[in-house]
Amino acid sequence: MSCRENLTKPKYGVKAKYNVWVPMRDGVRLSADVYMPDKEGKYPVILIRTYYGKHKMDLSNEEWGEFITYFVSRGYVVVIQDCRGRYDSEGEFYIEEYDFDDGYDTVEWCAKQSWSNGNVGMFGCSYPGCLCWSAAISGNKHLKCIAPRDATSDDYFNGGFMRGGVVQGWLEWCLHTAGKTSRENLIKKINWSKVYRHLPLIKLDEYLGFNFPWWKDYFKHPCYDEYWEKLSYEKQHDKVAVPSLNIGGWYSTSDIDGTIRNFVGVTEKGKKLPPGTHHKLFIGPWPHCEITTSYGEVDFGEKAKIDLKEILLKWFDYWLKGKDTGIMNEPPVKYFLMGANEWCVANQWPPEGTTYIKYYLHSGGRANSLLGDGQLDPNPPKDEPYDQYTYDPDNPVPFPLGTEENVILDQRVVERRDDVLVYSTPPLEEDINVVGQPRVKLYASSSAVDTDFVAKLVDVYPNDMAIFLSIGIVRARFRESYREMKLIKPGEIYEYNIEMNNIAIQFKKGHRIRLEISSSAFPYFLKNQNTGNDIGTDTENVIARQKIYHNKDFPSHLELPILKEPKYWKDK
Repeated sequence: MSCRENLTKPKYGVKAKYNVWVPMRDGVRLSADVYMPDKEGKYPVILIRTYYGKHKMDLSNEEWGEFITYFVSRGYVVVIQDCRGRYDSEGEFYIEEYDFDDGYDTVEWCAKQSWSNGNVGMFGCSYPGCLCWSAAISGNKHLKCIAPRDATSDDYFNGGFMRGGVVQGWLEWCLHTAGKTSRENLIKKINWSKVYRHLPLIKLDEYLGFNFPWWKDYFKHPCYDEYWEKLSYEKQHDKVAVPSLNIGGWYSTSDIDGTIRNFVGVTEKGKKLPPGTHHKLFIGPWPHCEITTSYGEVDFGEKAKIDLKEILLKWFDYWLKGKDTGIMNEPPVKYFLMGANEWCVANQWPPEGTTYIKYYLHSGGRANSLLGDGQLDPNPPKDEPYDQYTYDPDNPVPFPLGTEENVILDQRVVERRDDVLVYSTPPLEEDINVVGQPRVKLYASSSAVDTDFVAKLVDVYPNDMAIFLSIGIVRARFRESYREMKLIKPGEIYEYNIEMNNIAIQFKKGHRIRLEISSSAFPYFLKNQNTGNDIGTDTENVIARQKIYHNKDFPSHLELPILKEPKYWKDK
């Protein structure tokens, strides 16, 4: 019998109960919509907790109506709940402040209802994906498994909304939390590039006419401290005692590393479970919370389109119904290798057999723009002049390009700027598989006491199209530690280590591997003012003159995780 034949078949209709009160331990009531089979009985529960509004996920929504019907018809109860302080739920909303306890209490409620068999699983994407981890860490015995998608791991200092202490342009996300309901129409009308140029950053919410306490609190904790630790799943992986199916997308840039760190973290540190592989990682070539066969200018082929509901059904049928769907016989890691446009499998992340290869920066001192002389190859540099550029906070390098409706991955427009250094390999003589987390070791000096350095990995096609793959940033004051700030001395050379997003890409024969170095990617990363002042209250700008060194004493380089022989997945 095939795995698909062994899946639960649809046999029930759907009946719904809307705005059902779920009591929390402190007396606050949270509102949930409950969808159940039209036949009396006890069924396992799939719980989704959201701050986006459960009314947007009801039967009238094409995507969620299909999701609800799919699972209810196969013998599940689907519970979709508004988080505390959101839409129909009582209480005050503060990002993740209450979600550990509220997750526990909601799971407990689901397990004890007359229509429940006591087994609860959770699913969600983005913030709802994070809430799967909150509930798992809380330790309720009725929670049997989770399937978080695009969920960060170290919220929020080094996760979805900040990255290594560098604030990302996520204030528009906050407008979804503006009161009980969202301000979606307002979000679409705001000129966000103009907003993010406004100073001081700590008052950007007030500039828009709002007051978000967490926005201000983030700036009041510029270093990694107890405030951030309490919001971190990564620090609490040892409390997790349930299996996890971690789903991600290579172009969900803010969340892909968190998805992977969650998988690795619970695999290594999670509470001991019965023998077997209980944590899985599943990554496609998709953007945030979408499943597509193309993104921007890149077509990934039909293999990129999968039925996520079927994968989730295999997962939930196994853990909530005890059915052998075959999913646990598959390798723990399944990922889409872009370029080859094939699914691959592995037993770990990064995949076994991955080795780091160094590609050194070279130039004659003029690597500025794609018209410069920057080169990238495995040969260590000898005596070479440094490259230099000027970073003006009033004129930052733009990123991302295009719009949400018209995504542009081709980076040539920014590679024409003199404040972007461009280093490229010659055309490749064979395919090269980069699978894992690229990183850059940069030796640099600045005329400022604080600044940023940004690295981007790019796939250059034979027609010169330069497709964005991965990005990373380091803030000078956090070069040694996130727990303590240390400004730099102008003109002094320092070592900077930049971790870029995990990626799986086959650079094809004839393509070129390209590294971009700059000091901004605005408004994805909000700009560094270069003053060394408090980043939240700073209202001044200082122009920084940057020098990037690549010689025998300071061999700046890109390190790529190379996998010579990926294991391609043969669907059974």
